[in-house]
Amino acid sequence: MFIVILISAVAFINKKNEIPEKHVEVVLRDIGHQLLLSAKDSSSRVLPVKKLKENTYQVSFQNDVGFISDTLINIVQRTFQKNALAKDYIVNLRNCDQKETVLAFEINGKTGDLTPCRGRKLGLGCYVIEIDLLKETTFNFLWLLLLIIPLGFAGFYMK
Repeated sequence: MFIVILISAVAFINKKNEIPEKHVEVVLRDIGHQLLLSAKDSSSRVLPVKKLKENTYQVSFQNDVGFISDTLINIVQRTFQKNALAKDYIVNLRNCDQKETVLAFEINGKTGDLTPCRGRKLGLGCYVIEIDLLKETTFNFLWLLLLIIPLGFAGFYMK
């Protein structure tokens, strides 16, 4: 009985806090759309969002784009706050050819925000945006209570 409760507790921790995959894709496409609009490009497409890892996504564009680094930082922050997508995340802007990081920033409530290279203009080029959503680890005390009850009964029985 103890093992069954322990496995159940681990299986259900944070299941209710997970964000649906389709919602994440729509929010990330909206970030790409807003970035293109800020670059005065209303005809290019935001290509399909790619899932690189469990919590890492890639947004790319049909045509080359150029913008100021603050624009990307502000659009991502505003969109994530509006849609309650993630509180902690890392964004890497990479060029398509060499896959080198051109711009990176981190928004993290625990360690603080890191937003270097603010105000720099990024010339017209092929860029991809990689967004890594950092998972929050929270402990559900309800499962601990469900674990303590059988242990209390077992202790009472043993006594």
